[in-house]
Amino acid sequence: MPKIEYTVDARGSIILPEGAPFDGKPVLVKLAAGWCEAFWDEGRMVQHSEGAEAEGFQWVCLDDQFTAELDTVSWWLPLPEYAYVKLVNRKKAGTAGGKARAEKLSPERRSEIAKSAASARWAKAGET
Repeated sequence: MPKIEYTVDARGSIILPEGAPFDGKPVLVKLAAGWCEAFWDEGRMVQHSEGAEAEGFQWVCLDDQFTAELDTVSWWLPLPEYAYVKLVNRKKAGTAGGKARAEKLSPERRSEIAKSAASARWAKAGET
């Protein structure tokens, strides 16, 4: 199991190695709470009056949509090929499914569904 390794130069800047796991592609990372699928967000440097500061520069977990600082992750593993394909397909399915369904429905049926959804939202808000 590869350890997350980086170096700090004399000025205190963090130097990350090239390639995985810091290439932005999904990997498995070990957090205190367990393993999660994540990618490295290298962020960007922002200039302030006190000097430059990194924004982003964190692990972004794909399932729970939370972030983790560099030093909270100590181990990583490549995401297995089947899991990577499943992740890509999951993202595609979410965007294509609703559109394909809407194209198959008649305008009258889409209108009925929209009215029903609006009624449900108003009922949920207590505004019936």
